[in-house]
Amino acid sequence: MHMGPDFILVNVSVDFADDLPAGKAEKPTAAIDRAIKKAFPHVNLVIPCGLPQGYLSQ
Repeated sequence: MHMGPDFILVNVSVDFADDLPAGKAEKPTAAIDRAIKKAFPHVNLVIPCGLPQGYLSQ
């Protein structure tokens, strides 16, 4: 999402295991952030959005 002349926001849908504690999601979430920013240096902010339980099985 292009928010302005110098600001690009990326919203990422993620689906972690339903029983995964939030603390265990921090490392993979940070890795996603780094990978996106490395591939697309102009990205300023990456926001991970958790998917509701069962969303992908619908």
